[in-house]
Amino acid sequence: MKILFLTPIFVFFFISCSNSDSGTEKSEVQSTDSSEVVADTLADSVVIPELSEDLVSLLQKKTKEYDLPFELDSVGFAKLSEAIDKRLNSKEIKLLSQNLLDHEYTEEVNWRVEHLLKMEERKRKGGYEEYLNSLDIGMLRDIEASMGPILRIDEHSFMILWKIEYGSYEACPYYSGTLIIASLVYQNELKNSILVGEVSGGADAPVWGDTEVYSTIDSKGIRSIRKDRSCEGEEDEEGNEIIEEKTTDSYIHFEETGFRVEKEGNSK
Repeated sequence: MKILFLTPIFVFFFISCSNSDSGTEKSEVQSTDSSEVVADTLADSVVIPELSEDLVSLLQKKTKEYDLPFELDSVGFAKLSEAIDKRLNSKEIKLLSQNLLDHEYTEEVNWRVEHLLKMEERKRKGGYEEYLNSLDIGMLRDIEASMGPILRIDEHSFMILWKIEYGSYEACPYYSGTLIIASLVYQNELKNSILVGEVSGGADAPVWGDTEVYSTIDSKGIRSIRKDRSCEGEEDEEGNEIIEEKTTDSYIHFEETGFRVEKEGNSK
């Protein structure tokens, strides 16, 4: 009789526990579904701003538009630098250079932008001819910035390529160069800029040096290779110049906050 009395109680306890577990599972499923709905709602509510008036005006000067990937090797560099011919004014230069990425590659750009803006001011105020008449060896003869194509990342994100070209008075010491800079526009907002191409050099015989920067740009980021060569005028036993070479390999990732250096190292 005791066994018969306990059996109904055991069955009742088992059913109660089963119902409790089912309720917990349903609650968890409902909670998960609710979280997914909230996440989807937040994603749908992201508002992409319109392009600023300054950017709209600037983009009227673009030469072409390319999809990624884009190869900026020696051949691509030559074609690109020849195709970039629409001059940038001081306001546009300041807009594009306002957030240069803190990186080894942009040290040269920062310095050139300072000289570029000073030269633009001379030309605007009518003092450029007087400046040319006062040129001496080693002085900057001219420097200009020009608008290039855009590289399309997606509907609301792209890179603006622009060029700085400069040269000194034609005597030793002499220097000249072409810089290609990429400015990132992410979801219609201008973020920052970084150097992606360079061909430059200078000499004060027998000392000389040159630099080349080429890049491969795809939907994930930019891989840049910088090659520096220099000679201090020294020769080996056979009379050949002793040339020092250094190669730096960098990967620049782009995200909603702008360009970010992911890795950097010396290859040689």
